[in-house]
Amino acid sequence: NRLTVISVSPPAIEDWIQYMKEKGHDGELVSKTFAFLLSLKDNGELRMFESSPEPETLKPFPTPRSWERLLDTVQNKGFLSLTKSQQLEVMAGIIGEELAIKLSAFLETQVNLNELLKNPEMFSKLSHDGKYIVLYQIVSYIENNNNLDTLEKLFKEIEKTSKEFLIMIAMIISEKKLESYIMLLDKLGMTDYLNDILDVAKRAKGL
Repeated sequence: NRLTVISVSPPAIEDWIQYMKEKGHDGELVSKTFAFLLSLKDNGELRMFESSPEPETLKPFPTPRSWERLLDTVQNKGFLSLTKSQQLEVMAGIIGEELAIKLSAFLETQVNLNELLKNPEMFSKLSHDGKYIVLYQIVSYIENNNNLDTLEKLFKEIEKTSKEFLIMIAMIISEKKLESYIMLLDKLGMTDYLNDILDVAKRAKGL
């Protein structure tokens, strides 16, 4: 009885992503990695806060520290100059082979957002990974454009099959773009999600 033991619950993955963004982690591969982690959560396969499989081991396993090291790595120009097989080997050395293979396949998934904006009905036909790549692309689009009207038809299609995406987008876009995003949802009459999104905004501000 000489110690006071306090149990600390791990943060939600969305909170961790916000924290990583505040620390300056940004870029295409970083954003895709965030989308990958959200896709793992959706599948019930999120392995973010694991304990070591053995008391003492050199075998890499996923932890917040290793995922952050991965973010640092994919932002490095040297990593981008490697071959795909070399990149896979580096990622496996940080988060373990199984997750590295899944992440590598996820990063290779190709979806053309411009085509999707023209034919939004194609969204429902995308693979699980493809939908999460679109999530990353939408966030990137919102961050870099002031006119969001072009997203209206796609959002209506997303609402039919993947309503949770509308919340996830709010979780990972920057605070400065959150108001524009909320205004777009309000314009589309998607008010059912506004309370949840406002809660996200308060959490991001630490309120």
